[in-house]
Amino acid sequence: MRYLSDRYRKPVLDNVYIPITLECNRNCKCCVTCSPLAGSETRITLEQFERTIRRLIEISDVKTIESVDIAGGEPLLHPDILNILKFTRDIFNNSTIRIRSNGILLPEFIEKNLILLKELKIDMEYSQYPEVRTDKLHMLKKKYDLNIFPHFYEFNFKFSKFLINEVPNYTMMNEEWDKCCDANACHVLRIIGDKAYYTGCSAPVFLDILDNHFGTDFESLLKKGDRVNIFDPNTTLDDLLNFHQPIHFCAHCRRRNSNPINNDEISEKSKDEWIYQTNN
Repeated sequence: MRYLSDRYRKPVLDNVYIPITLECNRNCKCCVTCSPLAGSETRITLEQFERTIRRLIEISDVKTIESVDIAGGEPLLHPDILNILKFTRDIFNNSTIRIRSNGILLPEFIEKNLILLKELKIDMEYSQYPEVRTDKLHMLKKKYDLNIFPHFYEFNFKFSKFLINEVPNYTMMNEEWDKCCDANACHVLRIIGDKAYYTGCSAPVFLDILDNHFGTDFESLLKKGDRVNIFDPNTTLDDLLNFHQPIHFCAHCRRRNSNPINNDEISEKSKDEWIYQTNN
């Protein structure tokens, strides 16, 4: 049972965030995609991507998807990113297609692939880390009339931590949701093997990275409705739209107990960056 009305529910699936790899050339503390713990083994293939997109539009209709975010990790590390962008534009003729990058490799990538990026009308969003050449990106934006812009949130940001040894109180789902800055704003579609999990929160689709690295078993805590596999023949558009409200896994989240993180803090790959433990 869920406790909040679907007041944020929309009639269309307007945005989809697809990580094509979780590897990254940065090592950010408390990374929401657990990239410090992941590597190139998380790269998806072009064939996996194409199959997933075709299934997604079979469920939702291409006209209902206003924007597609090609993300990571750091998506520019994926060797087939240009073909992924080409295929995405072929399918989504009128949608916004956006690269979500940390920005470090972006100036070189733009200069090398300028003609194609303009032809495909690709937007580019970057994070404002200290080592990112924002001056260079501003120059490229102005010189070539490109849609390049910084990520919207301010740093000194609270990231989610998850309960590991405390019985969750599902009546707290609403409270966690209401205090989450990503609530109704983080609709992720992550491809893992022959499955593609869609969810309204990043947590349920990256738990395997924590489990593999720390020997935890968070995936066993997921309940029906925390994520859906779009390749399940029973999955419908209503299942995807249902993520405009709390999920059961919200009861395991303790973002409100985490400390703010600065944008220059480096991960030590320690369990306490992602996991909130109590003495219970």
